[in-house]
Amino acid sequence: MDKPNPKLIKPNIFNEQVVLANMLKSAKSLKKILSDSAITSNTFLAVRHRIIFLILEKLDKKGLSYNEDTFVVESENTDFGKIEYLREIESKFEENQNLDHHLKLLKQDALKQQLLMEKLPELEKLLYDEKSNADDIYSGFSDILLNVKSKVTGGKKLLYGDELVTGYKKFLKDRAERPFQGCYFSEIDEKLVSGLFPGGITTVAALSSHGKSTFCGNVVSRLAAHDITTLACPLEEGAYRQMDKICGAGAKVRTEDVIKHYKTMPPTDKYEFLKFLNFISQKSLVIYPYPEMCWKDLIWALESCKPQVVMIDLFEKIVEVRDDLDQKNISQNLDYLQYLVQEYNFHAIITAQIKRDKLNERTKNKRPTVEAIKNSGKYYEASDLVLGLFRPKAINADDAGPDEVEISCLKQRNGKINWKVTYLFNGEYSFIGNYSKPKIEAVPF
Repeated sequence: MDKPNPKLIKPNIFNEQVVLANMLKSAKSLKKILSDSAITSNTFLAVRHRIIFLILEKLDKKGLSYNEDTFVVESENTDFGKIEYLREIESKFEENQNLDHHLKLLKQDALKQQLLMEKLPELEKLLYDEKSNADDIYSGFSDILLNVKSKVTGGKKLLYGDELVTGYKKFLKDRAERPFQGCYFSEIDEKLVSGLFPGGITTVAALSSHGKSTFCGNVVSRLAAHDITTLACPLEEGAYRQMDKICGAGAKVRTEDVIKHYKTMPPTDKYEFLKFLNFISQKSLVIYPYPEMCWKDLIWALESCKPQVVMIDLFEKIVEVRDDLDQKNISQNLDYLQYLVQEYNFHAIITAQIKRDKLNERTKNKRPTVEAIKNSGKYYEASDLVLGLFRPKAINADDAGPDEVEISCLKQRNGKINWKVTYLFNGEYSFIGNYSKPKIEAVPF
């Protein structure tokens, strides 16, 4: 039987553009990449990107700095996509970009392609051979695992043979037995594969005023109402505003109105507010009260209330040391969060900003993308689920349509992406969607 021809994997265009953008815009990054023996023109899967890399390599060997005119001369009429494409690549450059993460992805894609071209035919031959047995198959796969281990894992232990099969079966069994925990937005939950599982991270990304804090407040309220122990850390808006959102979504009464107009409030509003406040106070909801948070603060809160879900809004505001509010390394903080969710067995919901420079006249009607998130590479790598929010009226208040928020899936590990759901947005009461509150028994006051 003829073996099928190996296919090429799909290039990660954005990631390759980021690497090339650093070569074009930063002399330091150019030297770093060209001195890495693991990176050659063949590391790039897109043909034009290979050409651009070779031209930059040629410029460096001649001691020439990059500029458009010199680049065109050295290109010798090869098809690199014209100057317009170079400028598109340059637009992907950011100061303090996590270049190491993008280089890691680049090398991993190249390794996948190498394995596909070199090892897949060997495995297919092994699998099609009627004389091969289980030991032969384990041996063939073990060779691939050892190859991967030597190139990308930094020496971490890899399972192989019977250990690999046993470990994978245990993973599948644990995942099947784990109860599904949704966010109680039914239209979203039915599209999720794993939900808000312990040890996972969900990122909610949007521009300012597009509803990410309101959405997270609604999720927190619904989780607590269903006895899910929840820790809310509203670093962006503060504890008072978070409580206002929770009460507005749950009781349709704002705490600000209660404080300012309690004497003149309709009795029904007073009753609904007090009833909801009493209900939520008996539930498993803790709101972090301070406007700043460092990792010691979070660990103290985790050990105190042992939450199943933790919401941090806005994640970039968390710092290593409380007194040093300018010390924010997103890459290191996300690495540490990944450790904490495993160590303390909770699911983290964090919010991230969409870069405003992505919302220009040409793109203002486009929905959020992963690339538009600040520090997008690290957020994408760390998150199991990424949701993007878009609210048309936040861009055009004169829009004649209803005030709605679109929630789209930008990443879902092991699940479908690019789906979206739309909910009505009530800014006055910080309420999203049509949601039936849990039945609350009348409470005497």
